[in-house]
Amino acid sequence: MKRNILFVDDDEDLSFIISEMLEDYGYCVTCAENSERAFELLSQDAFHLILLDINLPNTTGFELCKELRQVSTVPIIFASARTSETDRITGFDNGGDDYLPKPYSMKELLSRVNALIRRTYGYNEEENKVKFGNVTVNITARTVTKNGSVISLSLREFDLLAYLCEHIY
Repeated sequence: MKRNILFVDDDEDLSFIISEMLEDYGYCVTCAENSERAFELLSQDAFHLILLDINLPNTTGFELCKELRQVSTVPIIFASARTSETDRITGFDNGGDDYLPKPYSMKELLSRVNALIRRTYGYNEEENKVKFGNVTVNITARTVTKNGSVISLSLREFDLLAYLCEHIY
């Protein structure tokens, strides 16, 4: 199963290079050049991981991550030219799972993506979805939708729902 990655960076050339490399290794990559486009894509599709730059037009990756964490637990890797300790700590404090300073090697990026995907979803498991009525619980991606709209749950609420889905259905 291909894992979906959202790459949010305003550098078109870098976005092309990174997406080509990740697609060569079996990932499906969608690129967004700003936070508005990222939220539009996130409302249309489920992503397994987000690669996020900090310096974005009209906002920062920190702000985008903070907003995402209110509705999603999707893994986020910051990939940024901002390399200070303060920036790295801010990235983690706002909900980032990893921080990769630019310039980075393609091998290290791929290794970090693979490791975070493995840690979050396990080894090549199929997506585990449970549907009841108009509600879909994607246990693998940790998302819940009702009539196609994302439902925001806390970590504990989602874990409880997932437990019930796995033990009742």
